[in-house]
Amino acid sequence: MAMKMNPGKISNQDMMNAQAYTNIMNKIEKLGNGKRKNKLIFDKTTKKYFGKMIGEFIKQLQGYEGNPQTKNIIEFYSYVEAEAKKTANHPIMLSFEELEFLKGTIYETIKDMEKAKFKWYDIFRKLLTKTMIKQNKIILEELKK
Repeated sequence: MAMKMNPGKISNQDMMNAQAYTNIMNKIEKLGNGKRKNKLIFDKTTKKYFGKMIGEFIKQLQGYEGNPQTKNIIEFYSYVEAEAKKTANHPIMLSFEELEFLKGTIYETIKDMEKAKFKWYDIFRKLLTKTMIKQNKIILEELKK
């Protein structure tokens, strides 16, 4: 049942969130359907980190396998993880929609990691998070090429 909302009480932030949600849902529906023409070429260390990061994404989604959209995402991530495990010079082939989905996912990951607040005694965790943010920014730059 749809909830009625007063259009005068919707903030700009609510509208932006709804638009972002709609965009990501459209990208999720198109995962795996397009022709994989775009090549991603990483160096050895970046590709290894990228594969581990995708593996962590898969682990986070394992609890939601009943949802058909989540199943589609897991299949896509499994493909990317398998391609990332191949040799360093082997390109990862993606469709435009898949590439846009990855860009959005990594961008949101960076944004959320930057929001993290740490206590003074969590210096090691803070340094580790900063390093991960830098590595994710490198991957995002490669995705934007």
